[in-house]
Parts: sequence; structure tokens; C-alpha cells
Amino acid sequence: MVSEELKKMFEGRIVMQDMHYVGKACYGRLEENLRGKIELGQGFLDSGYTRLTVSVLERTNGLVDQMKFLISDVTGLKQETEGEQMAGPELSSYKDSVWWNCEMEEADYQKIAEAVNGYLSLVQSEKLEQWQKKGESQGQEAQMGALSGNILT
Repeated sequence: MVSEELKKMFEGRIVMQDMHYVGKACYGRLEENLRGKIELGQGFLDSGYTRLTVSVLERTNGLVDQMKFLISDVTGLKQETEGEQMAGPELSSYKDSVWWNCEMEEADYQKIAEAVNGYLSLVQSEKLEQWQKKGESQGQEAQMGALSGNILT
């Protein structure tokens, strides 16, 4: 199922708490009144999911901000599993089966999570950011909100 693939991408890797996976989307809490939503999407000519939409929602007022990006912008082009062509990653599903058109590795899932964290960290409160900086100054590395260096490959 698509929700299982989302879990593989984001479970334990992003700043959202209390994650819930429903269909092609996952939801979680960013702060007391802010929620996050990550949804797989397709372009007009795509046969599978090739992009992510990351939304920040205020609990009572709705949409605060939104970002859409191609998965291939983060992972780069990859060799298709069937054939020699290079293509952007595309997640397809039929009934209970889910598959990628290319080999997705742990490093690819980590890059996607880092890109999402980079965006979500923009809406974190100063209080939370100060807490993270305090942890860094005490020798603890904070990975939340780190954008990968090759987001545009």
C-alpha cells in the first residue's frame, strides 16, 4: 500500500509528531497549533506518483504555506529497473501492490526526508529553534531541518 511506502520515507525521520498515514498522505503535529501534511501527487502526464506536496496547516485557520517538489529534484535521475534509461523516481500502485520504477535506496529516502525537514523547519517557532541550538552547543547533533546539499541535482 502507498501509505506503507510513506512510512518508509518519513517514519522517525521528520520533525512532525503523532504521525498518521492515510492513503497517499501523512499528517502530523509540528507545534501546538500547527499541523503538517505530506501528500504524494502526479503530474498531468505521469502514470505514478512523482512529486510531493508539503503543507503547513494552522489547526483552526487552515493552510499557512505549501511547497511542491519533484522527487527527482531531491534524488536525481536513476536507472529504471526495466531498461537502461535514466528517469525520475515514480511510485506506482495497483490494488495492494506498490513499486518504484527504479531502485530506491535508504540514502534516497533520507534525502527526501531531509528536504521535507528543511521546509518544515522554516515554520518552527523560535523557542523550538533555540532548544535545538542549545542541544547542538552541548555536543548533540540536531538533524531536524537539515537540507541536503544536492537538493537541485
